[in-house]
Amino acid sequence: MYNERELLKTTLLSIGDGVICTDYTGKVSMINETAKNLTDWYADSALGVHFDKVFNIINEFTKEKSASPIQKVIDTGKIVGLANHTILISKNGIARPVADSAAPIRDSNGKSIGVVMVFRDVTDEKIRQNEIEFLSFHDQLTGLYNRRFFETELMR
Repeated sequence: MYNERELLKTTLLSIGDGVICTDYTGKVSMINETAKNLTDWYADSALGVHFDKVFNIINEFTKEKSASPIQKVIDTGKIVGLANHTILISKNGIARPVADSAAPIRDSNGKSIGVVMVFRDVTDEKIRQNEIEFLSFHDQLTGLYNRRFFETELMR
């Protein structure tokens, strides 16, 4: 049992995605190095802090605060994913697009005792998506709008 627990803990702490675990009240109980780097909450400064303060997310377009995925999991007991166009604002004000999911942590009786949140920075994916979109509406040689753009605008 101890070996399994240590294996899981080591895995969560070393995974390439950000991982934050909370207790049932939403307070951070574990945060891995990737999550610390993305949120700018270093050392153990995030432990015991409410998740919403550590993981500050907004909508990319409206700039309004997004609903807490942790609270959704606590309320529903189900796995929850973030909506597209979600931006994580770090403690130092750095904005990064993120993708994630949150799932309940259950005890041996099936009772929800906390939440685990796994997230990743999707900045590079967003840049590639924007480049592809640009190329689909512009001539590769001149950079001018192409026929596809014209037809799309004509229909709109």
